[in-house]
Amino acid sequence: MRTFVVLAAATHASASTAHSHVHVRSAVQVDKPSCNYVSVVGDAVYCVQGSICGANGDVCPSKGAVAVADCIHTVNSFVEPSKCIAPFDSICQVLAATGTRACVWNKVTLPPANATTRTPRPRSTYLPLSYPDCFDAWAQCHGPSWTKPMCCKDPSFQCTHKNDTYAACEPKEVK
Repeated sequence: MRTFVVLAAATHASASTAHSHVHVRSAVQVDKPSCNYVSVVGDAVYCVQGSICGANGDVCPSKGAVAVADCIHTVNSFVEPSKCIAPFDSICQVLAATGTRACVWNKVTLPPANATTRTPRPRSTYLPLSYPDCFDAWAQCHGPSWTKPMCCKDPSFQCTHKNDTYAACEPKEVK
């Protein structure tokens, strides 16, 4: 999407009998970066900039990112109905169960035993990628009012948005 910003300035100089108006206009083109959807394993879907985690990318949601889909009360990022916020940075990691790369919540560790503070930090867990709610290759994987995760069973496929009412499991782009 391109947005044009028009800047205008007017100056007014007055002499005893003369008035002068100067109008300056210029258009500046502002390109908004594209948004790529990526799931955190066992959690919601987020919008990120860049190549998402997978065979050819490593971008995952950061702490504080707001979910754009699949925000349900059973996920780690759930805050309130229709609002999920990433509680931790997520990282792109190879999953032992499948050998594929996926975004997972970064494990938060406790401070060293000799640290002055003893307040434990929250921990997140890695969840397996394969769960029964994922969809077969070429199947519809998301739509209006869906509560299932937006994921595909085959790790070489991804759930690709087609329009506001349809997304399908399609092969990941090879770059």
